[in-house]
Amino acid sequence: DVYACGVHALHRVADRDLRRVAIVGSGAIALTLGQLARARGAGLVAMVARREAAAVRARAAGAADVTIVSSDAEESGARVRDLMAGVGADVVFETVGGE
Repeated sequence: DVYACGVHALHRVADRDLRRVAIVGSGAIALTLGQLARARGAGLVAMVARREAAAVRARAAGAADVTIVSSDAEESGARVRDLMAGVGADVVFETVGGE
């Protein structure tokens, strides 16, 4: 179940600060991970999506505070850093799974 994946991912970073969280991907695991991170007290959750419809769904589901629509890794990374006070995320989760 996708919530179990999200809980497991958060347990892997239990000792980390969650003020700034970035999630790469916008599928079911990304959405549940975003919801769980916010429930755990994440200050800002940014999600990188390839399609605008997925970004809208992430915000509507409460899985992301902000979304970045891009398929370019360099651009996405730069935009995450910009959104997060120029320092980037405290934790980054990759939920795409491809190569």
